[in-house]
Amino acid sequence: MIHTPNTLAYVLIVVLLLVTAACAARITMHPGALNKTDSASYDALLIAEAAIDQARTEYQAQRLPDAAKGPLDTLIQS
Repeated sequence: MIHTPNTLAYVLIVVLLLVTAACAARITMHPGALNKTDSASYDALLIAEAAIDQARTEYQAQRLPDAAKGPLDTLIQS
């Protein structure tokens, strides 16, 4: 399998888009949200944060390959 530096970022973006699209029909607005799009964006950011935190935990526990450190660092900085 060929890994590019942005593979992890691309995978997370695709997952976020699919989750957002699947939940769009029954999304509830968060308090303080301007509209449903704002609320959905907030949800997407929460999911991204959880994915980054999980990947960081896996890396620190040495359960991810060393090759994942670069893409993970890039994702965290973005």
